[in-house]
Order: sequence, then structure tokens, then C-alpha cells
Amino acid sequence: MMNKNPEHPLSDTGSSVDRSRDSRDSCDSRKYSAFKLTHQLITLDESNSDCIHIKKLFSSALGPMSSHTQIKSVHKNSFSSHLAKARLQSFKIFSEAVAAKSGGDAAAAGANVKYAWFGGSKEQLHGIVEFGFSHCSIPYERNGYGHGLYMFPQNRLLDAIESSMFDEDGVRHVLLCRVILGKLEVVVPGSRQFHPSSGDFDSGVDTLENPNKYIVWSTNMHSHVLPEFVVSFKAPFLNGCLGFQEPVMKPKSPWMSFPALISMLAKYLPPNIVVEIEKFHAAYRAKRIARHQLVQHVRQLAGDRLLLSIIKSNRGKEMPKATRKCH
Repeated sequence: MMNKNPEHPLSDTGSSVDRSRDSRDSCDSRKYSAFKLTHQLITLDESNSDCIHIKKLFSSALGPMSSHTQIKSVHKNSFSSHLAKARLQSFKIFSEAVAAKSGGDAAAAGANVKYAWFGGSKEQLHGIVEFGFSHCSIPYERNGYGHGLYMFPQNRLLDAIESSMFDEDGVRHVLLCRVILGKLEVVVPGSRQFHPSSGDFDSGVDTLENPNKYIVWSTNMHSHVLPEFVVSFKAPFLNGCLGFQEPVMKPKSPWMSFPALISMLAKYLPPNIVVEIEKFHAAYRAKRIARHQLVQHVRQLAGDRLLLSIIKSNRGKEMPKATRKCH
């Protein structure tokens, strides 16, 4: 059973594994289950205490928007494979090490373990649960907060949802993780930082008081983040329904084609990220993926801030009529 205080969950880390074979956690084929690709995730029954707690946490974080959101399922990482058990044990060891460095203990505030959200595609979250965050390709955002993994505090769930993607059933997915934050340092917009500025710090934030995002450096992605739950949901308000508009800017414009957009992105993104975007564009041109899937992938790789900045800068540069339609 999970700790009732999710801000200090470390003392119950082991219980998540011990209860993974509990009959109440068994897969229910009658329920929506998007994660049949991996045996690591099990579908929680609605009566399961973890499921109830995660649903409450999710709804509380959404606030008024929770009444317009339908939770389809909650999956839990069973940590059943040998590698998953090793990652769990590694997380405990690093928690204790960070706590000891700061003069505390892992069960107290020393390791500064928090819950944090991460949004992505179904395939991306599947890969994270199977292989960890270290295999992820993290694009550098010119106006971002350094080169690292951006995760969002419990009360910033909407920010994580902005990074999520629809699957083939119109369902979105977010990952709830435990994160070893340790001692935090403020990272300013536009920073090119990619590791702690000194041995005194462990992670970054945009502001120390009520942070909007946590920055886990690439050096710590595999050891300081533990994926625990996936929440799958439908949110009609993200489609412009119920009088609401999608809260993020999509990279589409009647006067900017995708080739032009990619050309601009190449000025700011690493070559390997641009190559990935070009692959998705080629897949779209070959009709292997839909346009909205291309848009979602470009948003995930480039980041909304950079896309919005590029589109705004080109808003007044009207192209010839023959090239107005996005390709």
C-alpha cells in the first residue's frame, strides 16, 4: 500500500513490489488497457487502494478540469523483471547516498524524494517503464532550463498533459514517478547547463518557491527517477470541446510548411533530433502516420516554446499561395 503522504513515499518503496501479485492488482480484461506491450505494467482494479489514491491525486491536480476528464485506467509498475528489480534497488541506494550527502536519511527530507508527472506517447512511456529514462532523446530548448529531463510537480499536472499524445483510441497517458531531487538549484531560462553546477547540488528548478518544473540532469536520469504508475485518460476539453481550447500551441500555420519549419528547427536543435523529425515527416508524406501524429511528435521533440517562437517570428512572412498548405 502506498504512503498516504506522497511527498515522502520512500519508506514504502518496497511495498509496491511486495504487493505486485496481490489479487486486487490483477489485470482486468474488461477494462481499457493500452499497455499490453509490456508485462511490467499491470492494470489496477478500481477497488485497489493504490488505484483509488492515484485517481484522487490526479483529480486533485487537475482541479476544475477533473469534471471534464475520464480516467480510463491506472497501471502500476510491477518491477517483476530482474532488470526492473535492479533499478528499484538502485533507486533505494541512490536515495540513501543523496540523503547521506546532505546529512539526513532517506526516510526523512535528506533525499528530497517527490512525486512528479511526465507526459508522452504510449510508446514512449512503454519504453521508459521497460528501459528507464536513459534511452530517451531529450531535445535542447533554446529558451529552456538547461539540457535535462523536465518533470512536473504534483500540482502541475496540466503541464505534463501538454506533453502527452493521443493514441489510436484518442486516449492520453501520463507517468507518475518518484524522483530523488536532493538539493535544488535555480536554473535560469536559456541556460545551457547539463549537470549540477557543483557537488553541492543534485537537481534544478525554475524557482525554489512553488516550482513549476523539476530538471533532472541527464547524468541522473537513470538513477534518480523511478516510474511507478501510468494514468490513461480522455480529456475532451483538450480538443476544443466544452468551450475550452487546447492549452498549447501546435506547430501548424497556413503560411509555414513543415519543410520550412524543419529548416528553422535545424538552427536550434541538435542534428540527431532534426533527423528524427525528418523521419516522422517522411512517414507522414508516405501516409504511414496521420498529420496529428506528425504534429505531436514534432512538439515532443522540439518543445512548444521553440515551436511557438518560430511560428510567431514567421507569422508575417506570407509564402506564395502554392506553398501555403502544410505538407
